[in-house]
Amino acid sequence: MLKLFIIDDHDDTRELLAEWLRIDGYDVAEFPRAEEAFAAAKENPPAAFITDLMLEGMSGIELVNAVRADEQLGKLPVIACTGRADQRQAAGFTKVLVKPIVPENLSAILRDILGGT
Repeated sequence: MLKLFIIDDHDDTRELLAEWLRIDGYDVAEFPRAEEAFAAAKENPPAAFITDLMLEGMSGIELVNAVRADEQLGKLPVIACTGRADQRQAAGFTKVLVKPIVPENLSAILRDILGGT
């Protein structure tokens, strides 16, 4: 089972995304802060990150920059979820989704990026 890291400081959004992805067959770890997710990834890397852009502390953009700069994590997919349509082309991300997230769209993107499930 592929492990995904969900990073969002809004509990309801993070929990809903995690539940959708668990139903879709993924092992999901939830993080309210990007710093926590990055530290956990250094110990046990996920198959992919799904992160909000606007976070307290380390932002989603700072997270993708840290992931890309890391020798161990640098090639992992990082998907951004944002409420701002003007951020569709945020640099460094594998894909940028504009909220509200449609579960079927996210599932299709993950299948395309990760294969299977």
